[in-house]
Amino acid sequence: MRTIVLLGCLLFSRFVYCQEALQSSPSFIDWSAFIELILPADPARAELDGVYADADLIQFSSKAPGLSPVNYSLSSRLWELAKSGHWPIYEDVLLTKPIRFETAMVRYMQLDTLVEFDPESLEERLLIDAHLDVPANAPYIGVRQLLMYRDQSASFEVQTIAVGPCSAKGEVYFWLRVPDNRGPQPDLFTLDWGARYKTLDSSPGPANWEEVIGGLAPLFTQLKDRLRQDPNLSLYSPTGKLVPLSDRPCLFSCKKTELVIDPVQFSEQTVTKTVGIDQEELVDLQLVQEWHLDERNHRLYTRVTAVAPRFKDQLADNPETAQPQLLFYYRCPTLR
Repeated sequence: MRTIVLLGCLLFSRFVYCQEALQSSPSFIDWSAFIELILPADPARAELDGVYADADLIQFSSKAPGLSPVNYSLSSRLWELAKSGHWPIYEDVLLTKPIRFETAMVRYMQLDTLVEFDPESLEERLLIDAHLDVPANAPYIGVRQLLMYRDQSASFEVQTIAVGPCSAKGEVYFWLRVPDNRGPQPDLFTLDWGARYKTLDSSPGPANWEEVIGGLAPLFTQLKDRLRQDPNLSLYSPTGKLVPLSDRPCLFSCKKTELVIDPVQFSEQTVTKTVGIDQEELVDLQLVQEWHLDERNHRLYTRVTAVAPRFKDQLADNPETAQPQLLFYYRCPTLR
């Protein structure tokens, strides 16, 4: 009975969260899903790029708390937010199991043992050194967000729900509840820390996102229909060239008629071919996000600036293991 009550409370809390998101803007949300990402914690460390996501430092105006020299890592800042109690700590990504900072500190303590020989007493001594800063030095961060699409404005938004320091193996040490930042925002480029992320292996897709609002059609169908018709929306090829409206119908699957000459009979024939990518071949959605941290007021602001559907190249030697290819980049309009 207790399990049923707890499950009911969890589902109700998630329903309330989604309802609040729906009411946060006058335009209707046509599609939404919970997504989980892994991102480099330090956007200045190029060696962390190329797997889960790429990162670039776009602003920096303060020193990492308690660290010298200057450290650009978000993990150290999350550790400080946890230690100060400004952001509550949880064991799980659904934020149902709160824990104290002292508990987390003991849990992630690492003990190094060293045997030292004393030449005077001819005895061995066991030295124990405790390291308490493992999560603070984590190379990645785990992220849980609510990704939303509004067809009226053709815009994507994210609400970051939880973040946590993450190991190179993808294991999140603990989760922090991110304060709700809906409403008026400050000038983001006046804040202390900022990074731009482009997802790679952690790009969300139908196979791993947790759909909340499905709308009248799948996300890729809604996006396809919207981008084909509106000349005011900016669409770019993977190489960065602007895609004109006349070329957009065949970015996805379409039928083309061609005039073919038969070299034997010297006759002309009209042939209809299907070209482009079927939406069933789309595997995920690459996201470009900007993150801004206000360390003084303990606030994190995140937004989507571009999206790119990705597909599996069926002509590759091994389509199942080949890296997904970009179909196009869509630059999202800024709502705020």
